[in-house]
Amino acid sequence: MASEGQAKKKPSFRVIGLVFLLGLGLMTGGVFEPLERKSIDMRLGVWRKDRAPEVPIAVILVDDASLDALAPMAGRWPWPRRIHAELIDFLALCGARAVVVDLLFSENQDIHQNTNTHTTSDDQLLSKATAEAGNVYHALQLVRRGEDQAPTGDDAASLPSAFIQRFGLAVSGEGGPEYPDAYPPFADLYGAAKGMGVVSFGADSDGVFRRERLSFNHRGHHFSALGLAPALELLEVERLAHEGDALVLEAAHGASYRLPLDEAQLYRINPYGRFEAYSYSGVYLLSLIHISEPTRPPVASRMPSSA
Repeated sequence: MASEGQAKKKPSFRVIGLVFLLGLGLMTGGVFEPLERKSIDMRLGVWRKDRAPEVPIAVILVDDASLDALAPMAGRWPWPRRIHAELIDFLALCGARAVVVDLLFSENQDIHQNTNTHTTSDDQLLSKATAEAGNVYHALQLVRRGEDQAPTGDDAASLPSAFIQRFGLAVSGEGGPEYPDAYPPFADLYGAAKGMGVVSFGADSDGVFRRERLSFNHRGHHFSALGLAPALELLEVERLAHEGDALVLEAAHGASYRLPLDEAQLYRINPYGRFEAYSYSGVYLLSLIHISEPTRPPVASRMPSSA
């Protein structure tokens, strides 16, 4: 009888072993990855839906309502840059501690003019508003070449030395892939900006944005993601260090902050479920009301919300 029992157990161990190997193969091949991603989305939706930022953050959206509402005075998108200049002026009056502009102004408004020698009047207004506010962070684009693209010249699409000296970061450790081609804002604008950050937010294979690169290597010089740029200033961060599975922010007075990274050196976004969102047109029209009635205080709580 003992031999019969042992004979019955042997196939069971084989089945368990085969199932284990099959599961391991499926995991290694990424078959379960879409399910894991959906699971993460569901868990974040449940656990973070009522979580609000510890400090007040307002997101001003260029939504469909804004495009329709401002069409009579601003025309079709892209709007004249005086519109953005006036909004920055208003946010400065509201007491915004930092203004992050997630728009690219890599060329002058009139693209037919020489971008290195001439600035249009609207560009001057945008640069002036940026300088006077003193707390505006603008967007920089860094681009990686595809494998089928031939390298350009050493000076092609590279950043000016003055730009690198002012906005480059001290970063130690392996900084990820190189982004050799750069498209900064026009010179007057980046000269007026408080800070600069890279806009490069890639989606996962299913089209959902879950991860972000926090520092970017451009020809041996490093720049932060746009969303991180104001935090580095406000936290008085002096240098960054890639340490295995984390990016460490080393601040003044010995403080440090550790941001976890995945195997691709990307930061997995842990989003807030609740934040203040406003339609661009609502905020802009409120700024016009304040200009016409300067005695009315520009209270942020009066801004119409699109959320």
